[in-house]
Amino acid sequence: QQFRDDLSRSIALIGDITGQKVRYYRVPGFSIKKTNAWVLEILVESGIEIDSSIFPASRGHGGFEDFGSDTPVIIKTQAGKLKEFPINTSLFLGRRIVFSGGGYFRLLPYSILYNFMKKSSYVMSYFHPRDFDPDQPLLPGLNFNRRFKSYYGISGALKKLSRIMSDFEFTDLRTAESMIDWFARAGEPKKLSNGMILQPQM
Repeated sequence: QQFRDDLSRSIALIGDITGQKVRYYRVPGFSIKKTNAWVLEILVESGIEIDSSIFPASRGHGGFEDFGSDTPVIIKTQAGKLKEFPINTSLFLGRRIVFSGGGYFRLLPYSILYNFMKKSSYVMSYFHPRDFDPDQPLLPGLNFNRRFKSYYGISGALKKLSRIMSDFEFTDLRTAESMIDWFARAGEPKKLSNGMILQPQM
């Protein structure tokens, strides 16, 4: 109920400020996982039509490793359908990783990022302002592992982003939604353990 109330207040506030219907959503920290996938049904009930909250790989917190797709799908819930743009993954040293934002984007050399981008039919990128600010203060009390994940590669991240934006063509989510034939089927439906159905679109 707390999530539903918070979502309702947020949708109302953003709608009042923009004067437009709120159709898109991303949960903080990619925190939707197998045990709380009921959130997706609440999104539909609240009028959300397009979501980009699914992180289909292992993650320190959040992450829906067995979601079943890292390309756009329609999620069929009891409340209705939700168009999902999950974060995409790639296989690296035997492990499925997310390279298009966050730690791996900062960690990996540009040549590897370029190859991942080149061979991917779909890429969903995500960034935070802190990913590009080398002058930000260091948080106290972090162990070496956490400090490395949080700050490594920040000084070169903006240059990588500039190169990627020069080498590849990007678009916004509204345009991407219009480019997909949501009535077509690109594969067999998949059933999640909570009863929701995924219909692949790519």
